[in-house]
Amino acid sequence: MRHALDHSSFNDRSKRQGQCHIDKNLGDRRLKTGDRGPWTVAVAVDGRPWTVTPSAEVDYSGGVPFDLQPVLTGDILELRPLCEEDFHTLYAVASDPLIWEQHPEPDRCTEPVFTKFFRGAMDSGGAFVALDRNDGRVIGSSRFAGYDEANSEIEIGWTFLARSHWGGAYNREMKRLMLTHAFRFVRRVVFRVGPHNRRSRRALEKIGASYIGLETDPRGGQSALFEITRDAFTDGISPQRL
Repeated sequence: MRHALDHSSFNDRSKRQGQCHIDKNLGDRRLKTGDRGPWTVAVAVDGRPWTVTPSAEVDYSGGVPFDLQPVLTGDILELRPLCEEDFHTLYAVASDPLIWEQHPEPDRCTEPVFTKFFRGAMDSGGAFVALDRNDGRVIGSSRFAGYDEANSEIEIGWTFLARSHWGGAYNREMKRLMLTHAFRFVRRVVFRVGPHNRRSRRALEKIGASYIGLETDPRGGQSALFEITRDAFTDGISPQRL
């Protein structure tokens, strides 16, 4: 028997337990952001089946908590909640040092540093694993974080993709899925990248993100801050850039 589940309950349980998987019996009945709903998305948390039925026609920004870990399915890529059992397959991707050569933390390709990164992703309650829909391979990860309900804002970041999937198409679809979902809840999405990470900065510019400036974090480091607003997204960024 399946149970109705609100978004906040799923986020809380999955964050505490860190165990989840997609119900493979659903076939293609998965959330496709941008399609007209409703759809049914089934997941299992702690071995128990749950059903989530979102609707893209509803603007949730007026009081419903941000759904940090939906299942988002595009044409070539799928995002699902990150789980403990994803560590080894995701590290197999992240162990490529060339992925991190322009990153402020270039040793993230090493297992001890990646383990810390992975633990932070699990603890965030908003991390995804990215799958290539052609063959089901794990090809990277991304994350929602820093949800600020008062300012109607959230951050997308901690994104990386296997070099075999560089070139734009997969990153564009990942961002399109996440932005379309985010703008059901907030009016502004921000991105923070290393000031000298030219590759990430170009990728953000390609999807229409606007550069705001440099900001200093509590540890004294600097990040380049970019943003996309809901108005800009709906006025043309989505079809033209994504």
